[in-house]
Amino acid sequence: MIYNYRELNSTTYLKELQESGLYIDDLTKYKKQLSNIGIFRFKGYVKAFKSNLSNYSIDDIFNLYKLDNRLKFNLFKIVSELEIKLKAILIDIYYKHTDNPFIYLDKNSYKNSSYITSDMFNSWHTNTKTTKNQEVYLHYKDYYLQKYSFNKNREFYLNKIELVINSSINYPPFHYFIEDLTLGRVITVLSNLEIDGINILKEVANEYGFYQDKLFLSYLLRVKELRNRVAHNARIFNRNYRSVKAINKIYKKLRADIYEHRLLDVYYSLLILQNQEVNIKNCNDLIESFTKNLLNGCDKKSIKFAIKYMKKR
Repeated sequence: MIYNYRELNSTTYLKELQESGLYIDDLTKYKKQLSNIGIFRFKGYVKAFKSNLSNYSIDDIFNLYKLDNRLKFNLFKIVSELEIKLKAILIDIYYKHTDNPFIYLDKNSYKNSSYITSDMFNSWHTNTKTTKNQEVYLHYKDYYLQKYSFNKNREFYLNKIELVINSSINYPPFHYFIEDLTLGRVITVLSNLEIDGINILKEVANEYGFYQDKLFLSYLLRVKELRNRVAHNARIFNRNYRSVKAINKIYKKLRADIYEHRLLDVYYSLLILQNQEVNIKNCNDLIESFTKNLLNGCDKKSIKFAIKYMKKR
């Protein structure tokens, strides 16, 4: 079937909603608000009300949109804190197993070195002159780059070792490198990194109370998925998320009431990574925590509607 695009404007779309039963007291009043959001994005919120549109008003849909924005704001804070913690733990474990700040450049330090790509090093330069389209940390430019030479570091730390990336770059030590990476790329490095045969992913997983590295990785990939949606301002409400295995009895019990691909379930997995799940004993506890931490200041009717919608399968 060929996609047949049908042009819509705000007034036409609002009239269609009105004719479908949605209460709209003044089309002109909401036209500008809808134009600021966009019809395509707005449809994602309308969909949640489709089964019984005549029971709701246009304000209910806009309030749900506002609730979603609040969700994104609060979730971004949580995900950012998790990213900072992950980088700190990874750097700490790396230096527990080696005093070589450049061994991460050894091709043999990875299970699959093909995942380590040259664009991971875009922030690192070979000279102190930067152009307008280049990004560089001032500390690196004003201190490290002027003081240290990778040729000398390579001779001392990586003599006769094949590098994972070969380029004329003044490669940084591991802690510089990790702090610069996005969450997705940190996960890529972490999932492949080995120091003297030691699985670094497993070591980091143990710090979080996980004893299966692949299970821990699935939790990190879920965080990455959520982080990308939040960072790119995608809709968070009424979306499905990648699955993770329940790792404790409470989690398994919660899934009797909460579908594992929904945001409430994602929230509990975030609590586990934060080591803050201990006060959650049942579904009501989870909802109370979710509402308090992520929906503060939202319309009460919208909160009730959203929670009910997030639970259903």
